[in-house]
Amino acid sequence: MHSDYTMLMSVALDDEATLDELQRLREHVRTCAACAGIWERWQVVDRRFDAAPLMTPAHNFADAVMTRIEARSIQRRQTRRYATGLVALSLAVSLLGLAALGGLLYWGAQNPAQVSSVFFAALRGVGTVTWIFLGFLRLMGGVGAPTLAAWVGLLATLTCLLSMLWLWVVGRGQAGMADPAAAT
Repeated sequence: MHSDYTMLMSVALDDEATLDELQRLREHVRTCAACAGIWERWQVVDRRFDAAPLMTPAHNFADAVMTRIEARSIQRRQTRRYATGLVALSLAVSLLGLAALGGLLYWGAQNPAQVSSVFFAALRGVGTVTWIFLGFLRLMGGVGAPTLAAWVGLLATLTCLLSMLWLWVVGRGQAGMADPAAAT
């Protein structure tokens, strides 16, 4: 039942209530404390909205909004283009890897006698890399964890700085391409 009166309050504040509806609302508000509190708060809010000055947008508001929409559209197209390029590059690398693997398998089928010597040479190469990696780990173990952590932190910081510099340079280049006047 109170929802009927809250709807009536809304209609009354919009100046769309009939005299009978206004009378019914006044009588109910006199007898119902909950609705009287709501009616009072709603009237205060309505008066504040009425008292607020009308804001007019700046003279170039529509142009600024359209410029931002166009810039977003260009940015989305560039992002889509980069993503498409990345997918194409990944696909090309995958196909190249499969072609290399196919060529290696074909070569192995044509030269079975040489496969074992090439395989063992590759294993020796892996062994050498493993030996170097283990030597590096032993060296780092002798240095100590705090020193190692400091070096890792320094390398991470330098990587972040170089990445930010690269993004700044790329962003400046894109800004120059988007707005020729900005490049001068």
